[in-house]
Order: sequence, then C-alpha cells, then structure tokens
Amino acid sequence: MELSDLIVPRNSCRCAVLIPTHKVEFHPIEKYCISKTIKTLCRWDVFFILPESLSSNLSIFFPEVESIKFADKNFQNVDQYNRFRLSAELHKKFILYDRMLICEPDAIVMSDHIDRWSAEPIDYVGAPWFNLLSMKPNFESRPDLNGVEYKLDVGNGGLCMVNPRSILHILDKHSDLVKEFLLRSGGQLNSDAFLAFLGGIDSEFKLASRAEAVEFSLELDANRALLDSGRLPMGFHAMYKYDPKLWQYIFPDSPDPRDMPQVASPFAG
Repeated sequence: MELSDLIVPRNSCRCAVLIPTHKVEFHPIEKYCISKTIKTLCRWDVFFILPESLSSNLSIFFPEVESIKFADKNFQNVDQYNRFRLSAELHKKFILYDRMLICEPDAIVMSDHIDRWSAEPIDYVGAPWFNLLSMKPNFESRPDLNGVEYKLDVGNGGLCMVNPRSILHILDKHSDLVKEFLLRSGGQLNSDAFLAFLGGIDSEFKLASRAEAVEFSLELDANRALLDSGRLPMGFHAMYKYDPKLWQYIFPDSPDPRDMPQVASPFAG
C-alpha cells in the first residue's frame, strides 16, 4: 500500500470512527443508531466502509461522513467479512490513526469517551460475552495450543476499539494461526473471537478486562451488567435484539425494535 493510499487524519490522529455496511438503505432503527453515533462522535473523523460497487447515496442522509470503498468480496458473507476484519489492508488504510472505533449499523454510541479509551494501554476492547463463548483450537502449526478449551470473555466486534498497529503486528506474528483459522472457521467463530483468543495466548496483545469492557460496550446480559455497574457504558451493540424492553427504556425515542426484520447479515460482530 502506497503512502497516498492511506487515510490522512483531518480532525485528530487519535481515532478514526468506521461504520462498515454492505447497504445504503437502513431499517429505521439502524438509521437511528447510525445518526446517534455520528452526532455523538461529530468531532472525530467518521467514515462509512462500503463495497466498491455500491452506488453510495449515503451523503444525502449523512453529508458529514466520508465513504471509503473496499473490494466487494469483503462484504459477500460472514467468512469474507471475517477475512476483511483480520486483513492488513483494512488496518494499514488507517494506520496513521492511533485507534479505530468500529461501529456496525446495529451499534450505538451514546457518549464520547474516545479520549479516555484511546489513551488506555489496550489494543482491543469490545463488549464482554460473559464466558458464553469459547474456542477449542486444532492447529497443525501450533499443536501445543490444542486440547484446551479457551474461554473468550471480552471482545465483541460489532462495537469495538482497536489499535491498528498492534493488530498488524499480532496478525503478522501469528500469521500461521490466522491462515488456519480463516480456513476452518466456517462462520462458526468470528474474527472478534479469534482476536480474543490471540489476546489470551499472547500477553503482548493487550485485551481489555471484563471490568473495563462493561464500561465500554454491552450486548449480551446488558441488564445484569447495568445493575452490577450502576452506570451506562459508552455504547451498545445489537442490544435491541437481545433485550428490546431495556432498549426502549434507555432509548424511548427509538423506533420499535420489534418491527426490525430478522434478516441475515454478512456482518459477524
């Protein structure tokens, strides 16, 4: 990638906000989430990440957001999207930024705490899974890792913050594992789970703790986590799908989440 291909920060090199989407027509609740997020994070550089063949009219609805396009194959299905999320191409594009905040269309950011999170010595933070996710590897290149079930506690990728330089380093360091994972994942485990796994086996790649993650974002078991912490996180990922009553309580002006069609998405977060 040439220097001219890199995104040059406009407002700050501290963080780029990325909203990946394979479409330009959103359900009202997705549009609500995107609009709230953009308004909350208006002082940062915000980008839509789109397939190159997508005829973008997003500037009509979100004129303040620039569109960056990547190859169509990256958005075709879950497996291709996983490859994209683990690709050097994506992270090199934004390497002039200290952090990338990735917000899929079903994520919402309610408060601008980017200054805080970008200053933390954390390479990857996303909502906790509360030990509901695990990975039992079977790697030919690293048989020493096999035969153990690794609990994956933190790292939902639908709303996450990553250090692009650290991601590039850790993916290069474990390139054999990356290749095997992408060949065998089959959509059952996503890129965010793999990054959480890498953080569990390599202390050089710094994952957020669960206590830190619940202050950043929530998805599963949001009600329990809120009762325990007593305060709202920076944002939520897909919470309206898992707890629509809680969603409507927090966001009373939101469209009714029960009207949201259950349509398969190529996104993995």
